[in-house]
Amino acid sequence: MKKNYFFQVALVVCSLAVTMMTSCKEDEKIAPATTVETGYYVKVSDEVLATTTVEAHYIDAKGLTRSEFITSPEWKKQLPKGSLPSLAALYIKFTPKNPETGTKYNMELTSCVAYRVENGTGKQWSDAWTTADNLTSLVEGENVEEWCNQHSVATAIEIQTDGISEPTTCDFGGNAEVDKNAMKKATDMTELFGW
Repeated sequence: MKKNYFFQVALVVCSLAVTMMTSCKEDEKIAPATTVETGYYVKVSDEVLATTTVEAHYIDAKGLTRSEFITSPEWKKQLPKGSLPSLAALYIKFTPKNPETGTKYNMELTSCVAYRVENGTGKQWSDAWTTADNLTSLVEGENVEEWCNQHSVATAIEIQTDGISEPTTCDFGGNAEVDKNAMKKATDMTELFGW
């Protein structure tokens, strides 16, 4: 009888310990995010740079629109921590230079909008979205302008305090017709920022 009693007490103690550990994990998981870091990434082929002017328009940590010309094949912008909710948006504008008619150009494009959120307990998680995940095409010089029009698109996400993001639109002027369905998750791209 004594053995049975101690066994039951031990079982109750173990059950309580497991319940308490599980509830702590759940509390940590649902604690609202307090800060967000945003990263923007663009990679193009040398032939894209030779045939087009590439300009990146983005939303900074304060919610302001910024722009930079991209002059090297790889461009990355990592912003300081900001508050939530947050809009993260990148619009890559391609303007044709003077490509040679009859010449074929290898046009390559990869881009993403990535973010990492942190809650009050120090837990971090990250995600990324893209509209151009390693796009490659061989384009005739006379079709470079058409390529520019097709690929001058925005990737925009709204990041909520729970750390979840959803595609949205952001008009930088000239890109009002954004297809939110063209955006897809690209979680592996967060590694570009060491997240």
